[in-house]
Amino acid sequence: MVNVPDYDETPKTSFTLFCDTKRLQIKEQLSTEEYLKVFVSLWENTNPEEKAVFKKEAARLKAAQKKFYGHITRPVKAFDIWSAGKRTQISGQDPTASVRVIKRRMEIIWKNMSGKEKLPFYAEEESQKADFKAAIAAVKNEFKNNKEIPKAKRPRNAYMIYYNIKKDELSQDNTSIESGTMNEEIRRIWKNMSNSEKSPFQLEANRLKTEYDKKYPDFKYQPWLKRQQNLNEETVEEQIEYSPEDNVLEDAISLSTEADSERSDTQSSSTSPTYSLECSFSNLGLDDDELEHLENIEPTIKVQNDFPWLEVFRSII
Repeated sequence: MVNVPDYDETPKTSFTLFCDTKRLQIKEQLSTEEYLKVFVSLWENTNPEEKAVFKKEAARLKAAQKKFYGHITRPVKAFDIWSAGKRTQISGQDPTASVRVIKRRMEIIWKNMSGKEKLPFYAEEESQKADFKAAIAAVKNEFKNNKEIPKAKRPRNAYMIYYNIKKDELSQDNTSIESGTMNEEIRRIWKNMSNSEKSPFQLEANRLKTEYDKKYPDFKYQPWLKRQQNLNEETVEEQIEYSPEDNVLEDAISLSTEADSERSDTQSSSTSPTYSLECSFSNLGLDDDELEHLENIEPTIKVQNDFPWLEVFRSII
C-alpha cells in the first residue's frame, strides 16, 4: 500500500530547509526580526553549490505533494476575501497610488470595521477551511480504500524450472563456482539436451501455466507498462523547474529591509530518460522462497551466439 505523506499547507522551500540546518548554530536569544536578518544574510552569502542542495530537496518535497494531492485550492483569509472586492474601488479613487499604499488603506478600513461587518467574511473563511480539509481527507481516504491488488506471479517456463534444479546440483558439487560460469554451464547443458530430456520440464511448465490461467483468468501481463511507470518516476525530479528565489526568502527580505527584492527564474535542464536493455528475473513469477536462488544471477544483455532462444520461446508458448 502506498504511504501518502501528510499535506503541508506551506511546503518547505529551499530557504526554510537551509534555516533548519543552521538554526542550532545560532543562539535563541534573537528577536524575530534579528533572527530573519541573520538567516537572510547567511542565505545571500551562501555559494550556489550549497544552495543547490536545498533547492533540489525543496523541489522534491513539492513534487511529492503534487504527485499525491494534485492542486488543492487553499483557504483565503477573511481580510483577503473582503479586500478582493474593495481593491478596485479604492484604486479607482486614486489611480496613481501604489499597491503598497492601497493595501495600507484597506488595512486601516478593515481595522475600523465592526465585528458584525466582518462576520460574513470570517464565515466564508471558515467555509473554505472546511472544504480544504475535506479535500485533503478525501485524497487520503481514496488511497486508504484502494488497496493494491496482490500481484499475480507468472509461472516459470521449462528452462527456469530446469535452471533452479540444476543450479542447486551444481552448487552442491562446486561450492566455489562463480555465478557467471554456472549460468553458462546450465545454458550449455540445456542446449544440448534432447526434446525427450526437456519434456518433463515442459510438462511441469504447462501444468503451472494451466493453474495460473485458472487462478487469474482476467489478468493480462504488461511488463512494458511497469517499466514505463518506473521510468516516469525516475525522471520526475529532472522535469521540475527551479526558482532560485522563493516566497519565504522574499517575505523575509521584505520584512527586514522593506525593499523590493530582485527575482530571477531559472529552469533546470532536463535530459531525456536513458533506456537500457537488461535481463531481469523480477518478472518470472517466482515464489518468495525461490528468489534467494536467483540472487547471484547477474543481469546482462551479453549472451553467446548459440544461446537457445528457440527452446526458451517454445517453452513459454
